[in-house]
Amino acid sequence: MQETLRIRGKARVVAEGRTPFRRTTLVEGDKTIGAVDVGEFDLDMVDGGTVVVEAPKERLRLFGAPAKVLRGAWSELRDMPEASGLARNEVAPFSSVELHVVTIEDGDRIEVYGTVFEEAFDEATGTLRTAAVKRPSRMVAEMIAFDDANEIRAMTVAIADLKSEAKRELVTKPAQPDKDARSKDPTRPLPAAWTPIGIGVAIIAAHVLWIANAHANEVWSIELMAVCWAVVAFVFRPTREAPDFFNREKSTREMSGVNFTIGVFLFATPEMMLGWYSESTSPAPTAFLIVTFVFLIGWFFMILRWRSHTYLLYARMIGAPRVAISEASGKSGTCTGVVSDPTPVQVAGRQAAIGVVTEFETRQGNETSAKFFGNGTFVIDTSEAAISVDPSECMWASSEEERHETMVFRHSVSRWIPVGGKIAACGRYVNYTKKGAPPLRLVSEGTFPVILFATHDMDPLRLATRIVWQRRITLIGILAVTVAVAAVSALRVQVW
Repeated sequence: MQETLRIRGKARVVAEGRTPFRRTTLVEGDKTIGAVDVGEFDLDMVDGGTVVVEAPKERLRLFGAPAKVLRGAWSELRDMPEASGLARNEVAPFSSVELHVVTIEDGDRIEVYGTVFEEAFDEATGTLRTAAVKRPSRMVAEMIAFDDANEIRAMTVAIADLKSEAKRELVTKPAQPDKDARSKDPTRPLPAAWTPIGIGVAIIAAHVLWIANAHANEVWSIELMAVCWAVVAFVFRPTREAPDFFNREKSTREMSGVNFTIGVFLFATPEMMLGWYSESTSPAPTAFLIVTFVFLIGWFFMILRWRSHTYLLYARMIGAPRVAISEASGKSGTCTGVVSDPTPVQVAGRQAAIGVVTEFETRQGNETSAKFFGNGTFVIDTSEAAISVDPSECMWASSEEERHETMVFRHSVSRWIPVGGKIAACGRYVNYTKKGAPPLRLVSEGTFPVILFATHDMDPLRLATRIVWQRRITLIGILAVTVAVAAVSALRVQVW
């Protein structure tokens, strides 16, 4: 039976020919993507002797370890020695990431808790015959604490928890897997499970119209009804839903805490204020001014934050300069062409260069799974040359979308870049020398990805421009209504 020990000593970096200990953690934003522990070090024990401490493949816990932080795009960091052991496709090449690197230096005083798997015997010295002394010679670390009283205490608590957990496992039955574990994962972003913003705004506007009509004799009712009709006009004017962007199967449509907070502020505050209005026979003009500003400014910031990353990608695409493909090498900009792929995939029964099928739970709108389809790179054929594209370098969107009811309370949505469809691409163009491949390749630039937008037969740049300007017009319109209400309300206050 292998023995677990806790030992203390002074570390020594291993000699050449052996891999020194290193822990590298890949972090994107506030999310840990992956970690790798490699190498070993020698530990001169306090009681004498030396033990070789190896890093396990996973689950090593470090306490008080000082880390060196490297920042940049993954495409710039993944070829560094510190990133060896991490998969090259852990994140998209254009992702802004950090590498937290922990090493053990000569002379570091540390404590190690781990499993001994090799032992040695020290022959007794002196004139008396005594048994050889057994000591550990090689062990795999489970926990390492640097020489700090608080960190050593934290490791002591962790060891006690580990032992008590092992005892509980001996006397309890294994827990059944949680069927809804995915929805309870605290690291998973809040799903976009609420109805579209426009419907909620329209309901509130209808409520306000009803209250304004009930108080038709009040001087503020005209302004209130004018605001509501303007709101309804903006909500129900003809617009086109902006297709989501994906990095492989990962969507940009994530509801952040800021969006959710603004949404609650937008919907709840006007309802509470208007409930007070419905009970009041003579509301003050100042109160009317406040509730109007709460409603309109709240709505403005909701539209501004709602899917902001998606609209920024569209805006970046249409704002980039058009490049001549014959002179594109080394430059960044936008081009258009037709999609071709010698190894297409089938998505929703259509031939596609790449695609994704996302499963949803219909009642709550929760995404349950997403599967990416694609066979390596594909090609954009322009009038001047062909350009190869690697899906891992891209944020892509497409107007091609199809919904299927898969079972009761479940549905799937398929999106794909159609072979033979039109496409707009924005990125950096480099020469590509691989035999049999197109002479140019689109690559990400630092933390800026390649942006692709595909359609079946429409001009993708024109459609992207329409999507961006529809949102801009909405924001400008809300600001105009807000300024008009402020002006009229200010005049009313002066008259009253």
